[in-house]
Amino acid sequence: MNWRFWMELTMRSGLLLSAGIALLKLCRTATPAFRHRLVFSLFLLLALLPVLFLLLPEIPVSLWSSASGPAEVTIQQLSSRALQTSAHAPLSWLLTIWLTGFIAACIPLLAGMLSAWRIKRLAKIANPPILISQFVSSPITTGIFHPKIILPKSAENWTHTRLQAVLLHESAHIRRHDLPIQFIAHVISALWWFQPLVWLLRRRLRAESELACDAEAIHSGLRPSQYAEELLGVARTLPASWKLSSSAIGMARTSGLEERLRAILHPQAASLPRHTVYAIGIILGAASIAASSLSVSQNSEPGGSTMKHAITSALLVSAGLSTAGFVTASDHAEAPPKHIHVRSEVAESNLLVKVTPVYPVSAKQAHIQGIVELSLTITKEGVPLDLRVLSSPSADLSESALEAVRQWRYRPTLLNGQPVEIDTTVVVHYTLRP
Repeated sequence: MNWRFWMELTMRSGLLLSAGIALLKLCRTATPAFRHRLVFSLFLLLALLPVLFLLLPEIPVSLWSSASGPAEVTIQQLSSRALQTSAHAPLSWLLTIWLTGFIAACIPLLAGMLSAWRIKRLAKIANPPILISQFVSSPITTGIFHPKIILPKSAENWTHTRLQAVLLHESAHIRRHDLPIQFIAHVISALWWFQPLVWLLRRRLRAESELACDAEAIHSGLRPSQYAEELLGVARTLPASWKLSSSAIGMARTSGLEERLRAILHPQAASLPRHTVYAIGIILGAASIAASSLSVSQNSEPGGSTMKHAITSALLVSAGLSTAGFVTASDHAEAPPKHIHVRSEVAESNLLVKVTPVYPVSAKQAHIQGIVELSLTITKEGVPLDLRVLSSPSADLSESALEAVRQWRYRPTLLNGQPVEIDTTVVVHYTLRP
């Protein structure tokens, strides 16, 4: 996976999330529960984005056309040989950065789940599912599969009105399944940690869940002014250093408190008409299709989506590795010779994914044509490595050939029942037609 893959991934996800954020702003007068569902739908669509890449056909969109005449690119693979020495594909440094970011983003969630488990284990049962603990400063709800409401020890001295307001709010979180939703959103955010809009939407999801639970508590019989007074009273008891666990939801938080009080005292939310809800669903569907299918290029010649090729290649390589894993070598099998020549037809017949290079616009405008000759090693898993340019008329043509051949994937070549590495040469012809 190269930087083009991650660039395309960021741009496509950004298109989808930007459309969702725009819809969210247009729905600012909708109920918090509807806005909460809208934000969570964006997370689900984001998680399905790689699947949609594979299922939906690619729709090429040309920004501008080249001023030069038509051109063609043809590929020829020369003779190959098997190598005795083994080499493993190095882990892409971009992939390493992504894995590091994913693990770092999951650490607060795992630490919060462990902290919540300890608090629940040491808490005193008041009235299931309500617990009382001296280790919390504010009422919280925690637990994905078996949620519990945990009240601070000071709740023993609360008035009936405050206790009612808190329990109505926290019970709404349980009834709305906010904890599993928050957990799923956090995992998806960790997978897409490099997309800044994901973290913006995650904060919005949490804020909308609080607003929705406030609305449910008021609809249960509490007066808005009375509920706002109790919410503010609970928030005032929070110490300055108190921080809510990543795996819990609390009624009182210093962030977003002003927005919540304004929504409680001056409600403006209303249910949207059915046709508006349908229109929002159609717009979200269109944005998902556009983010998954559109492929923008600088000319009308097809080049293919780098991301789609990368995902397809990864799946094919995984299938090849699984098949090769069932091939066992005999204990008395002879070691393969150091150099075994393989006909070019054999290597070409094992080619699973073949990406045709795109003729660079700059080379076409400069009327540059010719042959680019590449040498490469095909690993046991069928991945091209150690690509080198043996000859080329220009740097643009070299980069075009390298970018395409890097995405090729082969079926593992077997020698005496064992997958082996292949050293081969690929020749790419760039020709300008008159």
